[in-house]
Formats: sequence, structure tokens, C-alpha cells
Amino acid sequence: AGERKRLVGFAVLDLLPMCLYSSYFVWRPEAKKLTLGVLSALEEIEIVRKLAMAEKNPNFLYYIGYYVHNNQQMRYKRQYAPAELFCPFQRSWVPFDEATIRTLDANPHGPLRPPPQPHDSNPNPNPSHASMVLSPCHPTRADAAGGGAARMETEGGSGEAKTRQGGRLGSEDAKAA
Repeated sequence: AGERKRLVGFAVLDLLPMCLYSSYFVWRPEAKKLTLGVLSALEEIEIVRKLAMAEKNPNFLYYIGYYVHNNQQMRYKRQYAPAELFCPFQRSWVPFDEATIRTLDANPHGPLRPPPQPHDSNPNPNPSHASMVLSPCHPTRADAAGGGAARMETEGGSGEAKTRQGGRLGSEDAKAA
């Protein structure tokens, strides 16, 4: 009868018109072995799946925040797939796969894929490349539903994650004391 309940973790989420944004997950240090962030991510993925079906919107995304390649604490985001990063240099989505990881290992602040070959002989570089501002983070998104390409956007050298049709790439970046 005198049982005392205690909060061991919580997720901070934003429900937006086209996505569920998982800002971060906080847990008590003594609960680390329970992998509450993974459990929260799986629950959030299910929430996104249900929202996508209810809204009849297969493009509803799960957004998991930035992916900073040089930050070991963000490497857990790789386990949620399929996923993509947005390359600001090419302004296109790129699979978050082993080829992208090798590219980030070699140059975490550059393009995520080789530039496309021009179809004309214009010697002038694309002015959008020259005007791009590099940031230390690539935004990302991922598809935890497993049935469609998920995307992760990028803005320079690391990223943010989103998922399409039911995925959450959770942030266990913060801990509760």
C-alpha cells in the first residue's frame, strides 16, 4: 500500500504537422542498463506509424535530431535504418550507409557523395556550392518502419535524423541526475 513510484526517464517530443521530432531522452544513471532510450525509440516509431496511417500520409517523418559524426555518443543513431542524410552541397538525400560513413570518416565537413558530372561544358562551378556555409552538424531522418527510405538531413559535417512512416531515432544524449 505504501509503494512509492519513481520516474526513471522521459522523452521530450514535438508533434509537428509532418513529423514527430524526438528532441532527447533523459534517464536516471542507475537505469542505464535498461536501455530506456531504445525502448522509447521503439514506442515513438510505433506512434509515427499510427499517425502516418491515421493521417493517410506515408511521408510522415520521424525526426531524431542532429548526427555529429565525430561525437561517439551519437553513433547509436546508426542502428535505426533505413535512414538518409541530406547533403547541403548537392541539396539531395543520401543513404546513411557504409559508403556515407566512409565519406564522413574521410571528411566530416564535406559533401556526402561525389558531385554529379555536369551535362554541359560550363567551366564555372555551381554558385550554390560557393555560397554554402558549413556547419558542424548534418541533420538526419530515418525510416524505422523498414518499408521505405528514411532520410537524415545534413548541414556540413554531421547530422539530424528523421524517419518516414514510423521511425524514431531517439536521443539518449542527455541524462538525468
